[in-house]
Amino acid sequence: MKSNALTKDERSLLLFLETCAVDHAGRVDTSHMNANDMEIAARWNRSGFLKFGRILSSDLSKFGTHWCVLTEQSWLAAHGERLARATRMWKNRDWKTTGEAMSEVVWRPGETSKNVDSRPMKKYALVEVLNSELIGLHGGKGKQLWAKTNLRKRATCAVTGKEVGDKTAWRPLTNAGNRSERISECGMRMLMSNAVSLDG
Repeated sequence: MKSNALTKDERSLLLFLETCAVDHAGRVDTSHMNANDMEIAARWNRSGFLKFGRILSSDLSKFGTHWCVLTEQSWLAAHGERLARATRMWKNRDWKTTGEAMSEVVWRPGETSKNVDSRPMKKYALVEVLNSELIGLHGGKGKQLWAKTNLRKRATCAVTGKEVGDKTAWRPLTNAGNRSERISECGMRMLMSNAVSLDG
């Protein structure tokens, strides 16, 4: 039986029982199953799709009163449904990878927007996102690490040319003639969106 031949309720139950088999040595907590689930599991047991039954009374516990063992057929069906579900979840996710963000064309060299004025600014390009507070950029002096910092005085973003309006910004960790420069969160998002390089 293939996973696409199962009903929605059957697919959900199969993945639940698969989890029981993998994570709980086959012990099934039937408090997570309704009457229809119990009927399906009993039918599958009769047909040989999988094995399902009660645990010996002396071995009962709060963790489950029943057991299950998947057969080769039910393992294959569960794997197919896991793959299909993972594909659906990935397609419908509400976040982007850094690679996806970098590949999107939002700003191009020479263009301006409401967030970018026309003053010549230094060129920076994203090299690598190491973590949420450490990013590698490439500038006029080569590769350089930038870290998030608290602003102690007013600063202009080296990417947008706008005054940094947040309490935090990005600063270079090494002195490459730009030690005093800061990049705003908006500016860093622009670099991450398209490895922005402004003429200058």
